[in-house]
Amino acid sequence: GGDPAARRLLLDADDLGLPLARMFHEVLRPALVEVGARWVTGGLRVGQEHEVTEAARDWIAELAHRHAPPPRPGPVLLAACVAGEHHDLGPRMIVALLRARGHNVQFLGADVAVPFLVEEVVARRPAAVLLAATMADRLPTVKATAAALVEAASPRAMPIVAGGQIVPEHSAKLRQWGVVPASGGDLDEVLATILGFTARDDRALAGAGTRRRVA
Repeated sequence: GGDPAARRLLLDADDLGLPLARMFHEVLRPALVEVGARWVTGGLRVGQEHEVTEAARDWIAELAHRHAPPPRPGPVLLAACVAGEHHDLGPRMIVALLRARGHNVQFLGADVAVPFLVEEVVARRPAAVLLAATMADRLPTVKATAAALVEAASPRAMPIVAGGQIVPEHSAKLRQWGVVPASGGDLDEVLATILGFTARDDRALAGAGTRRRVA
């Protein structure tokens, strides 16, 4: 769990220049999948699984802090786990990778109720929202959340991206609800999907700035 030797190995790998994305994708995620599998089969007690999860949160936060430059001017991205969703390690990794690229990302954490998410969309006017969900029983919540966010952002078009284990099997349904699916098994694909929207927003901001200077 919170083994100092495990933390030291991660930090040593970081010091040697292992990219943050590889650290997450090739080291932390496989380890967490293995922990989950052992818990399911009874190889780990609940307390042990919780200990590992909390240690992973600390490690992700420490690595994210090491790699985060000062935020640059630009669009705000909003990320959250839908109501009832407590698995937040995947979104934390995505947020860390986005921040490492200089993006201004506001992460609201796990189990965010729809009214609170709507409130933040109205207040912050994000360029895009990333919703995370794992189990199929979260689909009705994703649908209700997406509908509420579209209404809150109107008349502005605001992309809503869904990541998590529900995505591969339910991508068609997500698209019907106006949600952009990003593969739940690939951090790179989730990242590329979100960065595609931020690039468009950056170009729009640059164009607006040019027009203001010309005027």
